[in-house]
Amino acid sequence: MDSALMNSFSRILRDKENEALLQEALEIDKLREEVVSRLSWLEENDNGDFWWEDEVLMDIFESLYKSGCIYLPRNDVEKLRWIALLSVEICKIEGFSYGNLIIPPDYLPDSEITLFEDRYGVSVIEAVVKLRKDLSSRGWDATLRK
Repeated sequence: MDSALMNSFSRILRDKENEALLQEALEIDKLREEVVSRLSWLEENDNGDFWWEDEVLMDIFESLYKSGCIYLPRNDVEKLRWIALLSVEICKIEGFSYGNLIIPPDYLPDSEITLFEDRYGVSVIEAVVKLRKDLSSRGWDATLRK
């Protein structure tokens, strides 16, 4: 894992590196199976929503977090970035092509997402920026369409 990317997240636990926490989460078979299954469903049933708007996908991570199986950052923006990064790494392990669903601006820090405007378009980058602002001001519920 890119250490610069890992360092862009606040430390999740004081006594353990974030990379170790990511690796532990990646070892959970049920998490990998459920995430790939849901992302596959999202791709097959493309309704134009962003992956973070899928309540079922968010519930997968939230339930495993609440049960103590995985750790997530406390900051809501970092939490969503971490979930995106974790999802990408899961997809790589499972051989699932995630490129239509999760893109680098979803997990990169703010300072790097505009580098992808030419590739994904201004509207996509603006959606990511807006979501992060909503998360900062309104909290985790901003990730789900209400």
